[in-house]
Amino acid sequence: MSIETKQFGGALLEVKQDDRNGIPVGIIKGYIATWDIDRGDYWYKDQFVKGAFKKSISDHKKNDNRQIRLKDHHGRTVGGFPIESVKEDDVGLYGEGEINLDVQQGKELYSLAKQGVITEFSIGFSIVVSEKNEDKKIRTIKEAIVWEGSAVDEPMNPNAKITEVKSVNTLLEIIELDFNHDEAKARIEDHDKKESAYIGKFLIADVVDSEIKAVQDALFSSADMVKQLPENEQKQYIVEFEKYYAKMGIESPFNVKSVIDAETARNMKPREVERVLKETGMFSGKAAKIIASSIKQEPESQKEDFSNLLNELKSLNKAIS
Repeated sequence: MSIETKQFGGALLEVKQDDRNGIPVGIIKGYIATWDIDRGDYWYKDQFVKGAFKKSISDHKKNDNRQIRLKDHHGRTVGGFPIESVKEDDVGLYGEGEINLDVQQGKELYSLAKQGVITEFSIGFSIVVSEKNEDKKIRTIKEAIVWEGSAVDEPMNPNAKITEVKSVNTLLEIIELDFNHDEAKARIEDHDKKESAYIGKFLIADVVDSEIKAVQDALFSSADMVKQLPENEQKQYIVEFEKYYAKMGIESPFNVKSVIDAETARNMKPREVERVLKETGMFSGKAAKIIASSIKQEPESQKEDFSNLLNELKSLNKAIS
């Protein structure tokens, strides 16, 4: 059975970050395909009809809720569409994809989606039942198997429009408060924005005057729990915790090496310095690149510790965030 890939007016509607089973994921919501007629090729224009994916969705659910693969430009798999989020409506085939942010290509795709560069979905499918109208040169697809949805930057359907693209900032106001985990969790569960009270699976907040606030005691307690995890599992949480510690103006308990002295930096390749700076979560890709280039351009005769400048940049970043 052959697999085809085409753009059927699929559009990203929302972009945000979340957590799935302890893995940081970027959420992209939208239509994997619509019921519009595509632009076609040399022979036929294609059009799915409503109901074309009904059996395929059901089969995925029967097969241990197998996710539909989420790919980058029909290339590498960078995540999936949980099958419970995939459905047909009057517009088309809707899905909520989860990009794995532990995968480098996933990080890049998510960043481009947030920026608004990647705006469209394309679908990978196999035809089960179709019919052709030779006069109109239209192939109507009545039943298809959906294999994957891919985020792409070149729309093929002129009717594809972006309704909404946004990112969610979960960096809450920090307060000092006696924190009781069980009591706080009970209050949080009744709040409509409860997802913002967590970093991954760790509760860091409470409800105060109907608003969710990050609590210092909860941040310290959760950080202690994170440090008990295997090192490879800690990384997905540390960057988010670091942002809070920076906002509080205190030293991080994770001992993340976010400052590089000049001598060490000169023995590293610019890309390595850039990567280390970006991984701290404190520098944008552009800022990290500028700083990395500047370090390499320092004359060997100048032995000034570059950490002072980096600390100043971190303080500036904290002040304007």
